Amino acid sequence: METTSRTMNLRFVEYAPEHRTGCLDVFDSNVPEFFSESEREDFCNFLDRLPGRYGVVIDDTGRIVGCGGIAASRTDPRAADLTWGMIHRALHRSGIGRILTRERLAWVAEMPEVAAVQLNTSHLTEGFYEKFGFRTVKRITNGYREGLDRCDMEWLRPNS
Repeated sequence: METTSRTMNLRFVEYAPEHRTGCLDVFDSNVPEFFSESEREDFCNFLDRLPGRYGVVIDDTGRIVGCGGIAASRTDPRAADLTWGMIHRALHRSGIGRILTRERLAWVAEMPEVAAVQLNTSHLTEGFYEKFGFRTVKRITNGYREGLDRCDMEWLRPNS
């Protein structure tokens, strides 16, 4: 998939092991506002044992500027989870997050058995996902750390 966000030409491609360092750079750019340093090891383990599909957004210089995936829910057989979605901190509000989310929801379109998509995110990105039709089903004050609430959100497939 080739698309343009403002003046950048972007490609969304399936994750490969050679993308690991670029994904970690994206993660690191979002610490401490969106992720805790302590979550880095969890993200590394996730990349080493992908539970589903994971993709990266690459700019026209070859740099990874975003990443995110989707996996079968461990709690609901008719649901999928959005996994570890993030955009390089310097590029927030550039439109890349919308591209990444659209691409992941396009993967859901290929999964007729999935009636809902779930995610947990912070209150900082809750409004972003609401624009895609996600709704908050549970909020945990300070759920990630002091000052960073956890929002469990859900998107229902139309006519499901």
